[in-house]
Amino acid sequence: YAVNAATHFPDRVKAAASIYGTHLATDQPDSPHLAASKTKAELYFGCAETDIYAPQEINFPDVDVITLFREFWHRRVEADLRTDAKAPGLDQTDLSDAAMRIAIAMLATRALLETGPALHPSTGVLALMDEEIRPWTGTIQARYSDQFADLDSGYGFKFETVPMHPSLAAMGFPWESGAGHRALMARLPRVAFVGILLRDRDGGRIGVDRSGNPVVRYRPSRYDLGHLRRGIAAAAQLLEAAGAREIWSAQARYVAYRPGGGAHAHWLERVDAAGLGPNQLLLVTFHQMASCRMGASAKTSVVNAENQVWGVPGLYVADASVFPSASGVNPMLTIMGIAHRAAGIVGNWI
Repeated sequence: YAVNAATHFPDRVKAAASIYGTHLATDQPDSPHLAASKTKAELYFGCAETDIYAPQEINFPDVDVITLFREFWHRRVEADLRTDAKAPGLDQTDLSDAAMRIAIAMLATRALLETGPALHPSTGVLALMDEEIRPWTGTIQARYSDQFADLDSGYGFKFETVPMHPSLAAMGFPWESGAGHRALMARLPRVAFVGILLRDRDGGRIGVDRSGNPVVRYRPSRYDLGHLRRGIAAAAQLLEAAGAREIWSAQARYVAYRPGGGAHAHWLERVDAAGLGPNQLLLVTFHQMASCRMGASAKTSVVNAENQVWGVPGLYVADASVFPSASGVNPMLTIMGIAHRAAGIVGNWI
C-alpha cells in the first residue's frame, strides 16, 4: 500500500515507509518496483536480515532513525501531543526531511504518550510420549483450543500446537548441565509440546531516556501471570490425557513429573518454587501490538479513528501498533484489514 500510494500520487506523497513488505519485486507486470521511478517520494524499506522476498540487488540505505529522533527531539519536547497543536517545524508542507517524520511516527508518539506494547507472551509445557511425534514435521498449527480464552472479561489464553525444530527445542529445554540438556535433546523425536498464548491485559511501557532513546519495559503483571500459571497447569492435564509418560515445564530449572496419584499438584508447587519471572521461565512473543493505540482522544491514544497521528496531519500508522489492546488471536487478518481500510482513507485524502 505504501509504495503504491507513493507511485499513484507522486505530487502528494513525499515519504513512505514499508515495514516488512512482501512481494515488492516480482516477475509480474504489476510488480511495485516497476513503478518506483514514477514517485517523487523518499521510500524506506525495513526487511528481515534474511528475507526471501527482499531482492538481493536492493541497496538499502543506512538510515539511523535514533539519531534523527535525537536531532528533532528538542523541537518536540515542548509540543503537547495530547492536543491538536502542531509541534514547531512540523508544518504540513515542510517535508524537507522525510526521515524525521518517519522517526517521529515510530518513536516520538509512542514515547511521549508512554503507551505500552502488548505482546501475547507465550510459553508451553512439554511431554515425553510413547510413540514418535517428530515435532519438527507436519502442519505448522494443526490444532488449537480456546476453552480458556475468556477467563475474565475476554482475557485468558489459548492452546496451540506449534512446530518445534531442533534449534527451538535447544533454546526452550531447561539447562542444568551439558549432559542433561543432551539427554533431553535425544528425546526430541518423542516430545509433544502444548503452546500457551496469553492475551495480556496490562502490557508494558515505552518511554524515553535523557538522550532521547526509546526505552521499552515489559514484565507480565500479577493478573496476567495468574492466567499464565493456570495455562501451565491445564496444559499438563491435557498432556496427561494424551498419554504422556513424563511432563515438564519450559523453565530454566528441570521441573518434571510422571503422571499418577497427586503428582500434578506436587509438580505445580515445584513450578511455583522455580519461578515464573525473568530468567526463570521461557517467554516468547510472536505479536507486537498496541504501542500506537487508536482512540477517540489524543490524551489516551496516538492515532485517531482514521489512523492519523494526532496533531500531525498526513502522518498515518496502519499496523498492529494501532490495536487498542492485545487481540487474543493471531492478528494477521486484522492487520490486513486495518491496512486496507487505512489505504482507502489515505487515498481519499490525497
